[in-house]
Amino acid sequence: MDDQKKNNQICSKLLPVLFFAVLLATGVIAMAVTMGREEENLENRTLASFSGEPSRFEEWLNDHAPFRSQWLNAYAYLNYRLFGSVDNEQVIVGKDGWFFYTGDGTVDEMLGVRPFTEAEMAEILEELLAVRAQYTDRPEDFAVFVAPDKEKIYSQYLPEVYENQTGTSKAAELVRYIRDHSDIRVVYPVEELKREAEGSVPLYYKTDTHWNRLGAFVGVQELISSLGGKTHGLSELTVSMEEKGAGDLALLGHLPEQYYEEYDPFFTGYYDEAEISVLVEDLSGTGIRKAVNGNPADERKLVMVRDSFGDAMNTSLCRYFKEVTSINWEKISEVPKEEFQGDLFVYEIVERWLLRMPEDLKGLLE
Repeated sequence: MDDQKKNNQICSKLLPVLFFAVLLATGVIAMAVTMGREEENLENRTLASFSGEPSRFEEWLNDHAPFRSQWLNAYAYLNYRLFGSVDNEQVIVGKDGWFFYTGDGTVDEMLGVRPFTEAEMAEILEELLAVRAQYTDRPEDFAVFVAPDKEKIYSQYLPEVYENQTGTSKAAELVRYIRDHSDIRVVYPVEELKREAEGSVPLYYKTDTHWNRLGAFVGVQELISSLGGKTHGLSELTVSMEEKGAGDLALLGHLPEQYYEEYDPFFTGYYDEAEISVLVEDLSGTGIRKAVNGNPADERKLVMVRDSFGDAMNTSLCRYFKEVTSINWEKISEVPKEEFQGDLFVYEIVERWLLRMPEDLKGLLE
């Protein structure tokens, strides 16, 4: 077994060398064939010329190597298929075609290491209480929503080396602290998602860091419940799956999309009678999305400061509430203060980004 592992390691190191040698030989042959002929340039720029300087060779190769994209695709495919590896240390190759992320503190959350200190959690709680006082008239109209990482919900597909040995995490400890020391409503639907993830439909994308509409639906139901609304179960939906392109993890790993199977879920059976009109779509980078529902289940207006996990939540939120304003956390300082006014205020953050929470809250208090 050790010899086999050693052979695989040797082969994985030789593959890039072999790949580059073939690409170099192809380029040299192409250069010899085309030497002396004027090369047709279909790009609106000056292509790099061949030079004996080693520092300029890669430039020339990038512009002139024939079949370069095909070779890169082939290299990525072989590296993945033969050695279970991808060309990016931020991507974990999991089991059964699942891929996971190592960036933005995800590994710390997976392993349950480097939790917040008591002082850090106390500071976050103090800022949350100040935000609640500033943006809501009643304490019960404010909620903190922590979106669980994909790595926590589908941990069975991770390599064993990423097994959590501590039984806790930064997110779990922070949620517990807020609940123990305040009356702030905190929604952290990790157990609900784990339970629903045992079903036949995925709640997160296999080749992306994000949850899909179904995962977001489960999270939204827990949020609605915490805000005193009426909830529905995932089993009540009629789900259809459509093929989609590779997700952000597949792209980070430089693997051609044709080597993946990825699907986008759509559903009916949840307030299909909703009459949704989009008032503002964030096409120009303003950070605001706003929609109204002419036939809502809940007459309240919800304002949510969110990250990218909030995108998929909009599908369910807009079918339920009378009005939903979604504000990108990166645009907090640029969005007019009147846009933050509503009947309900939700601060959403994915757990791998919890370290940026104090900065977000300070921005909301300015």
